[in-house]
Amino acid sequence: MTIGDGGGGFPAVTPEPRPVIPSTSVQLLTPPSDLRPPYPESKLLNEEEAALRLRLTIDDQGRVVAVDPVGRADPVFLAAARRHLLTYWRYKPATREGQAIATSVVITLRFQLDG
Repeated sequence: MTIGDGGGGFPAVTPEPRPVIPSTSVQLLTPPSDLRPPYPESKLLNEEEAALRLRLTIDDQGRVVAVDPVGRADPVFLAAARRHLLTYWRYKPATREGQAIATSVVITLRFQLDG
């Protein structure tokens, strides 16, 4: 539906669709021992570190189905993070009106050298 008078001073306005707001948000189920992705060998040798902001798309089964950078991300660290998160990370899915739904969440994943 478009609102406007068609020519007398008011621009046409198309209402934005309302976002779907979950009743409950996702909860991380992955045990702490499985959270850290393997450090990329080339980055380990060069003693490089990174902090990646990532948007995770989580399906209605709690599986991570997409990992996209928010802002700039080193491609080597991003590839390592993507492989690990898609394989190992699991969530209790978000719900709306008692039904599990797909959603997304933004996280910061840090690759830090110990010591």
